[in-house]
Amino acid sequence: MMKFYMSIPNTINAVDADLNKFEMDQAEEALPKGEELQQMKDAAISASNEAANAVDSLEIPETLKDQEEEITSAFSAMRESYELKTEELSKETPSFEAANEKFNEADAQLNEILEELGLAASSIYNEVSQ
Repeated sequence: MMKFYMSIPNTINAVDADLNKFEMDQAEEALPKGEELQQMKDAAISASNEAANAVDSLEIPETLKDQEEEITSAFSAMRESYELKTEELSKETPSFEAANEKFNEADAQLNEILEELGLAASSIYNEVSQ
């Protein structure tokens, strides 16, 4: 499970750098203005779409068939989170609160599985937000 679990943020991190940059700059109130801001938003939208596709590309190993329903549900919440971010990025002032709550739902579902298997809880959200 841990090898599979760690593949999730690794797969997302391969494509979400522009989204993370936008979110960090927004949190630090350091976003550019005008054309540069639009270019940054466009890059973040592309990264968000790629992250959603990356989640879809993850394959649940045979050894986790007993947890497949829960994992699939968590992946759906992750994908929805990225779809919400894409939608927000089309707005003048994006808010990622709902998207982050949706991702936290996925984290909670995956943590239940980790704990059922006797493993320590973790946070994929923290891993992909860097």
